[in-house]
This record gives sequence, structure tokens and C-alpha cells, in this order.
Amino acid sequence: MRVPREADSVADARAHAAPAAYGQLAAVAHREMHARVAAEEHDIRNRAVDKAALRFDDARRLGTQEQRVTRRVRARRAGRQRDAAARRESARLDRPFMGDGMPPFFHRYDLPFLRWLRASGHDADFLGDDDLDRVGDAATLLRRYDLLVFPGHHEYVTLHERDLVEQYRDGGGNLAFLSADAFHWRVERHGAVLRRKEQWRSLGHPRPESAVVGVQYRASDDGTHRAAYVVRSTRCTPWLFRGTGLERGSRFGWSGVEISATTVDSPAGTCVVAEIPNLLGAGRTAQMTYYETRRGAKVFAAGAFCLANRSATVATLLDNLWTRLARP
Repeated sequence: MRVPREADSVADARAHAAPAAYGQLAAVAHREMHARVAAEEHDIRNRAVDKAALRFDDARRLGTQEQRVTRRVRARRAGRQRDAAARRESARLDRPFMGDGMPPFFHRYDLPFLRWLRASGHDADFLGDDDLDRVGDAATLLRRYDLLVFPGHHEYVTLHERDLVEQYRDGGGNLAFLSADAFHWRVERHGAVLRRKEQWRSLGHPRPESAVVGVQYRASDDGTHRAAYVVRSTRCTPWLFRGTGLERGSRFGWSGVEISATTVDSPAGTCVVAEIPNLLGAGRTAQMTYYETRRGAKVFAAGAFCLANRSATVATLLDNLWTRLARP
């Protein structure tokens, strides 16, 4: 989502369906695979229940048969895991979402922000990855927009998009990342197929995502744990908490699932505004951050899935964030 400059506002914002996330597709494949393997192993266990009542030679033959079946199940499992891993490396952009046609977890992760945006009355253009692919340079974005908002799980980006957003930031453009695990993987597009290549932090010449976002992916537990943020500092962002009643040590929100945290590559002056401490184990803490650059760019990152919810406190915080960042 991009907040238009008043002089260049687009009358009719266009919404574009985002491509399926690889992690989401892989999760479906794994669930189907595990269900089939579990059924086969369940049958094996059932056939073994009465083994003690059989004659020794029958039991021995049954045991041998079970070993053969178990080996076949394990071989099939390994093959399916290899197939799933291969599928996880690519996604078709022309493949529709299953069910109601919405991305997985859309109602949980994406809809709360859209509801807040509509209720707030803020004006914004909606751009998809295809739109960014057609933007030739960061100067074009800087002329049209003061703020780029990434409300959801923006994990996979092309070289062009990474360069574009980074140069936009370097030119003084503001960024808001309202979820975790942003800009984690480099991908390449070949026609209707998007292929995952490597982590940005693992390139021959590393480009860690924290150097732009402020934080980077730390851990995930597939959605099991969530908790409230704890305010760590109000000094660097007093405007963020205005009207919320929050102060250092206060708790707010309810986030988690995947978490991001600062690294040695986070820009100088990055401030940890709030944390969800030890959410996924000792030392696995989600961090909400903010930093500014010498060119005046302001960058906010939520550090967990997902900041927007139905809380009046979070709504006020988002209003404050929008007001601060949606201007030069």
C-alpha cells in the first residue's frame, strides 16, 4: 500500500491480488502428506495389535511384513518431503487461491488492517508487486508517495523491488512494516512462475533485511503463540503513544506467530519501541522498532504478526503512525 502525495493522488485506487506465498503452499502440501503417511502408519499399528496372540512363526512373518511396510512408508515419506521441498521453491502466479479465492489466513492477518484503514478515512493507493515491477526508479515513487506501507507478510521480493524500496528509503521516503518476516528471500520471476533463490542475508555480498526494515526474521512456531507487546521506550517515539495512555512497561496488542528482531546490521540509531519478550523461547523476542536516516526517512517495523486488530489502543497507535509517516 502506498500513501499518495496530495498533488499526485489517484482518484480510483486499484486493488491487485497478491501471489500465493510459498510458505502457505508448502504448509498445505505438508499437511496432505502427513495425513496420508499417518493413515498408513495407523493401519500398520492396528494390524500389530493382536500379534501377541499369534503363533511365534506367524508373529515373525507379521513382524517382517511390518518392517517392509514401514520401510516403504518411510521411503514414500522421504520422497514426498523431497517433492514438497521442490514445490516450496516456486509458485505459479496464475494459480487461483483455493476455497473462497482469498489468500490463506486473509481474515486473520490482512482484514483487520483493511478494516482500520476504512474506518480511519485515510486515503491510499493499493499497488501489487506487478505495479512495482513497472516502476522504473525510486525517483518516480518519491515524486508520488511520502509513505510505503507493507501491512502483511511481505517475505519474498525480487531484486528490482528490493533495490527500488531501498533507494526510496535512501531518498527520504518513509516505510512502515506492520508484520514480521519482511524482505527475507530473494525471488526471480520467469513468466508466470516465481522462484525462490536465497536469503538476502546469505548472498555472496550479504544484504540483510534488517539493514532496511530495522529487524529481520528470527523464528516461527506456525501460529501457536501470541502475546501482548511490552512498551520498552517512549523517548524515541513519543508521538506514537500519544492518546493511548501507554507508558514504559505497559502492555498492548496481541501478536506473535512469526517474530523479527534487531541485528548488528540494523541502521544506527534503531530504537526498540516495544517487545514481546521470550515469546518463542528464551531469547526469542519480537521487537518493534523505529529509526530515521540522515535524509529524513522514517522507518517503522512491528516485528510480529500482525499489528492491526480490533483494539482501540492499537487503532490510536496506527493513527499516530500514519500521521507521522504520511508526510515528508
